[in-house]
Amino acid sequence: MDLAGLVKRFAVNRPLTESEIELRLLQKSRLDLSPHYQMSVIRMNSTYLETVDKWFLQKGMLTLISIFGLAVLVGGGLLMCVRWLLLGLATAKVTDSGDAQIAYANAIAMGLVLIPITLSIVWLLRRESFAYTHYPVRFNRRERIVYAFRPNGSILAVPWDDVFFTLASVDNTGTSWNIMCHVLDRDGETVLESFALSVSDTGSPEGLRILRSHWEFIRRYMEEGPAAVSEQIKFCLPIAKARESFLFGFHLMLAGNSSDKMPWPVLLTSMLFDVVISPFRFFAMQTSKIPNWPPAIETTCTIQNDDPFAIEGASDGRRVAVFPDAARSAGVQFVASPN
Repeated sequence: MDLAGLVKRFAVNRPLTESEIELRLLQKSRLDLSPHYQMSVIRMNSTYLETVDKWFLQKGMLTLISIFGLAVLVGGGLLMCVRWLLLGLATAKVTDSGDAQIAYANAIAMGLVLIPITLSIVWLLRRESFAYTHYPVRFNRRERIVYAFRPNGSILAVPWDDVFFTLASVDNTGTSWNIMCHVLDRDGETVLESFALSVSDTGSPEGLRILRSHWEFIRRYMEEGPAAVSEQIKFCLPIAKARESFLFGFHLMLAGNSSDKMPWPVLLTSMLFDVVISPFRFFAMQTSKIPNWPPAIETTCTIQNDDPFAIEGASDGRRVAVFPDAARSAGVQFVASPN
């Protein structure tokens, strides 16, 4: 579970590391591998490409942990408080000893302990629930600007050519790696702000290959245009204007967390885990707001009429053309998924 940047912000006001410099991804350098959209596209056209955040697929896990914590820790603590209060009241009726005062003191002490615990769990819950359904990143090819929706609801806008893209480990164990996007100070070395692209993986050779292939998908769209990547997109997430349904979220989790290469015990465990998480994911989605881009950004991202590359997702996630006749005339359609 990669929650870097959501629970704990990415480190800023620091110099680039040697690893980040070594693994830099250049906007003008074509990588010799197949680009892959990794089920991250919300919508695409000749003006912009909009993708989802890396936390979207695992949404629901923090909600499960938080609600479990509220039920067990806070609920259990409150029951103990009530028990001590009742014990104190009962003891006070039959004796003048200090037992009642001890029971009251225990109840007060437990209540004081529960306050920071409750606040911490509620804070954690709000990282997913009562927040935003997702945090989109929009790549405006026409204006060459990247717009990133921050977790606090504000928006970062930075020129595509000014972003320092790289691969980096985002946890202390080195198991989670991201495609990092750094906004640098004028010195070209100090990181002022960071956000990540849609895919998170391990630091293994295969994991880094997956990250690079997704970067190449983004890079080719921005540098070569939608024709370079359009044919591989089979699904678009239908979340730009509506919350996902329970079934869509469940199917998405199954698709993202399972593989025909998994041993069947691992696959079964993963599917059972998705069954458990799904209600909490639905709760998180239903209590969260749909992110909306400001009118000024929408103006700069206006789609041209009859754009053959304009696609979005149907309610079940199938890719659909915004202008079907134009797409049909131009022969723009899904052809094959990348290897």
